[in-house]
Amino acid sequence: MKPSKLLSVLASGVLVGAPMFASLGAMPSSSEASPSCQCTQYVANRFGLRGFPHAGDWNDGFLQRNGFRQVAPRVGTIVIMERSFPGSNTSFGHVGIVESIDGRGRITVRGANQYVGTRLVNEAGCSNARSTQFGTSINGRRDISFWAR
Repeated sequence: MKPSKLLSVLASGVLVGAPMFASLGAMPSSSEASPSCQCTQYVANRFGLRGFPHAGDWNDGFLQRNGFRQVAPRVGTIVIMERSFPGSNTSFGHVGIVESIDGRGRITVRGANQYVGTRLVNEAGCSNARSTQFGTSINGRRDISFWAR
């Protein structure tokens, strides 16, 4: 990918979504991505969850039925990004685990199917896990939520 395209992607805060990255020529190679997981599979593996829906639907009863409650943002919580959150997949949303929160309300998320961030690692049964900082502040947003048991 040309550096100018990557900077444009990073500046926009759009960090998740295979179709967009395929069009920019930024998809991971087959050796990096196989076997790979969707974001939901990674988080489900980390928390022992089964029968999970698309990411944007996790806070529509699925997490509650599995003993989670909505909490203030903090490290270690599950983060649910609705389809409208910048950087989230506009068809399915995004789910991950909060790794850090900076002073401006930007979060770093550990998860799978995130195409920008740290190098890919094998973790929780997924070969495509990494940490990604989202450029949009979570402060005052209604399209992102945090969950803990």
